[in-house]
Amino acid sequence: MINQIIVDNSIGNLSDEIVLNRVQNEPWLFVALIDRYQDLFLSEIDLLVPDKDEAKDVVRETFGRIYMNAHRFETFAYATFSAWAYSILMSTARAHSHARRVCGPMRTASMKG
Repeated sequence: MINQIIVDNSIGNLSDEIVLNRVQNEPWLFVALIDRYQDLFLSEIDLLVPDKDEAKDVVRETFGRIYMNAHRFETFAYATFSAWAYSILMSTARAHSHARRVCGPMRTASMKG
């Protein structure tokens, strides 16, 4: 228990890029990125995905994509985790928005389950 508290306290001092890199060997650290970005992501897609439940689904799917593609992220002088994650968020939100326009609300609701 004490070790977990020490790990949790030290995560807050790590950059997003370092946390993402460590997630590949320490998957439980991913929760730190969720804590840092979940509310921001929800507010960012507010206009694109106005339905709150669907917005939460988009954010969940975004974090899933980030986690599954963590090994693809490369740190460059100009690349940041936040920019990379934001691009995944916007891509996911646009896909949901497009599906809602093309298929209608009943179809996107059935896609959830």
